[in-house]
Amino acid sequence: MGIDLNAVKPIRFPTAWLTYKARIKRDLDRAYAADGGAEYFNADYVNRLSAQAKQLEDWLMKLYGLQIALTGFLVIGFLGNDASLSLFGVTLKQAIGVKEIIISLYALIAMATWMVLISRDTALSVLERLVELSTAEPFVPFGKLAGPTSFNVKVYVPRAYEDWMFPTRANKMLFNLLLAVSATLLFAVFLFSFAVNVVLILDIYRQPTLGTWSIWILSYVGLTFFVGLLFLARFYLPQPYLDQSISLALKELEAVDPKLYRRQCEEVYGEHSKYRKYKLSFRVALGLTRLRSAIFSTCAAVLAKIRFRRRGPWS
Repeated sequence: MGIDLNAVKPIRFPTAWLTYKARIKRDLDRAYAADGGAEYFNADYVNRLSAQAKQLEDWLMKLYGLQIALTGFLVIGFLGNDASLSLFGVTLKQAIGVKEIIISLYALIAMATWMVLISRDTALSVLERLVELSTAEPFVPFGKLAGPTSFNVKVYVPRAYEDWMFPTRANKMLFNLLLAVSATLLFAVFLFSFAVNVVLILDIYRQPTLGTWSIWILSYVGLTFFVGLLFLARFYLPQPYLDQSISLALKELEAVDPKLYRRQCEEVYGEHSKYRKYKLSFRVALGLTRLRSAIFSTCAAVLAKIRFRRRGPWS
């Protein structure tokens, strides 16, 4: 009875790591290449999507403003010594439950901010890719400058290397220093905001002013931040996908060249295909078998040597 090749060494297609932006580009490339794609993604479409991106960015700025106001109120009113500081007529250190209410509002605003941010970045990704598809290669960087960008910040990287002019060591050091300082500043802002929330959450946990409701509010806040992290990871970090695009290429090849199709099918799905990988269980069993054989061989060699010494070389 032969070994089932698919059970021992199945086809394992490679893993492709794609960000949300990369997946949008793939879909847009396919739609733009379809019949009527270039006509559909015309100037009117770009203008409508640009207006929506601008509206989303306006909402994002307002949500950021609310977050900054709440963070400042928490820092000055809770960590400071001034007990008279109030927001909308509410004093932090005197009103019962105000800390729970503020942290709940902060979590709610943070979730709304993340959703608006993802929506804005989705629109900007589509607009950026449309510029790349509809503009000749030498003009693509300048086309992106004319389009909407995040917070309307325009960044252009000059390509002096095309004229064989390269940055000196001092130039590179200055650029690296700028990157390091910027990264440190961003990390410090994130760490400060995170620390303020952690301190407030710990204070509410240790000294709840609403009894059991305080614990429920903290649970809601923790769940909100956890879901937000999942959202950010899903939309901004690369996600693993099984790349089976070779199967789609084979399907298209079948109708064009059947002979070449059969040959490439053998290369992909045949016994010696590079996509075939042994299962972990088979590799473990094979490794244990080889280890057992090595142990038995070593023991047999040792026993034979002991017997040889006992009998002597002339017996």
